[in-house]
Amino acid sequence: IKRVNGLHNDLVWMKGFATGTYGEIAVAQGYQKDAVKILPVRFSELQSAGQLLFQSAKSASASFQYNLEIAVISATPEEIVLSVNREIERSDFKNDTVRVPVTLGAVLELTKEVYVEGMPRIFLSVLALPTQDTAIVAIGPKNSDRS
Repeated sequence: IKRVNGLHNDLVWMKGFATGTYGEIAVAQGYQKDAVKILPVRFSELQSAGQLLFQSAKSASASFQYNLEIAVISATPEEIVLSVNREIERSDFKNDTVRVPVTLGAVLELTKEVYVEGMPRIFLSVLALPTQDTAIVAIGPKNSDRS
């Protein structure tokens, strides 16, 4: 089942790149067009719990490598609770839980507590509430000096 969930997360990941109206809104909010993801988060489905929203693993510089993962813990019409995990060189691990209010247009930095110089700062905002049980979110890095 974990493997199937992983494949589902991969599919959502690939389909999530910014296109259309939601992509335009995210870019207008300062997100990097080539890096922002647009994804649905459903409040009524347990399927959203554990949904991987963002993943990045790379060498930030010649001095270290990092792995960053952001996943949904729970989602309600009032808030989305996320797990933000950062690992550097398999020895420096940090986890943070971030509560994001489901408010249209509000932008929140998710990596504030786990950030280290050289890795991207990741933000999330709610772009739309198309149904009573779904939020469309943008997640990713923003252009420099914009929040």
